[in-house]
Amino acid sequence: MSGKRAAPIAACAIAILLVAASWVMWFAGGFSLTDAAGSYLLSNSAIAVTFWGFGAVVLANRPGHRIGLLFAGIGTGYALSVTCLGVRSGVIPLSAAWERLIDLIGITIWIPAIAVGLPLILQLFPNGRALSPSTTGLDRFVLARFRRSQLGLPRFAVSTPSGLSGWVVIGAGSRGDTRLPKLTRDELYRSI
Repeated sequence: MSGKRAAPIAACAIAILLVAASWVMWFAGGFSLTDAAGSYLLSNSAIAVTFWGFGAVVLANRPGHRIGLLFAGIGTGYALSVTCLGVRSGVIPLSAAWERLIDLIGITIWIPAIAVGLPLILQLFPNGRALSPSTTGLDRFVLARFRRSQLGLPRFAVSTPSGLSGWVVIGAGSRGDTRLPKLTRDELYRSI
């Protein structure tokens, strides 16, 4: 097996080892499987291992493939989140500053993985090119559904109480549409 093909498999193995070490630290910290399900350790572990596993398979067969890289990136984000949960389980004594930093990393690292990676996977599927010709029918369907859903949104505009920031239009409409009723932020919050 060449180095280009072995590297994704080795990186996947490292991610799986991080997840396994996190579980060991979790149980050593006195937590149970029920605690793991309630703290996202269980679900994030499953996502990390499956996404990294699929990414490794794709990258081992097609080195540098965009979809494989995105799957590996999502798996890495979730593996790091799981690692932070394992470290925070109490087995490793940490100062308050380190605890806050690890908490911050653990609760934010998965957000770009899923918020950026998953939509890009959907756009690049199946062949790794943006807006593949084979998905144009699906793209049209999704856009049509999105436009229809926008028609049902209420039209209103929000301005700050001082009115200095101009119009922020929520729902269908355009910026600066003076036909929309003007609400202050407090009125908007009361209406929700």
